[in-house]
Amino acid sequence: MTGLTCPDCNGAIWLDESGGVEQYACRIGHRYTAETFDAAQEQRVEAALWTALRALEERAALYRRMAERHRGAGNVRTAERFAIRAESAVQHAFVVREAVEHFASDTVDSQGAA
Repeated sequence: MTGLTCPDCNGAIWLDESGGVEQYACRIGHRYTAETFDAAQEQRVEAALWTALRALEERAALYRRMAERHRGAGNVRTAERFAIRAESAVQHAFVVREAVEHFASDTVDSQGAA
């Protein structure tokens, strides 16, 4: 086992060097060369980053709605707690957005250098 997981099924990956060709394979039967494994992992990481960003932005929007609802009901302390959570989610989303942008630029840079 390599400690890597299959980009398609999340199964364990084994290094198969039979036939003189290095391939990465999972139990299901997905097979990759080093280059195709790298490309699949790259797509997986980018998709995960976009998913995280969307989830954090949605979380911030939900917390804002909850804060507004509690503010309207006169629950000032509860409203403030949700407003703080919303701001925290916004800050986390900002960090993830920067990571996505850096990841995308690193990917473009590495493809251009090839």
